Amino acid sequence: MRTNYKPTDVCSIIVTYKISVNEFRKALNCHKKNFNLVILVNNSPQISLDSFKSPQVTLINNSSNIGLASAINVGILAAKKKGVKMVGLFDQDTLLPDDFLHNMIESINNY
Repeated sequence: MRTNYKPTDVCSIIVTYKISVNEFRKALNCHKKNFNLVILVNNSPQISLDSFKSPQVTLINNSSNIGLASAINVGILAAKKKGVKMVGLFDQDTLLPDDFLHNMIESINNY
């Protein structure tokens, strides 16, 4: 049976580590233009990302750097709790074109 995914079925997970908050803002805005839900997993407890929290952005602050793989797993668990069917995994400096999610969903649905 073929599934037709919708943009709301997918969220972005971004793991951060020792970021420049001002530089990260640009990357996050690209993700917010594409995804209804962005999950930030902060592996740098010394850097506050609280200013990015919003209904669209879920923030998970780890108490230490738990490593990339573990941080991704934390993000995926949070996405599953929110009922997301698929996730996109991204680095903190990934800039996305405005039509990224649209093109991704179209490709998946036409596969």
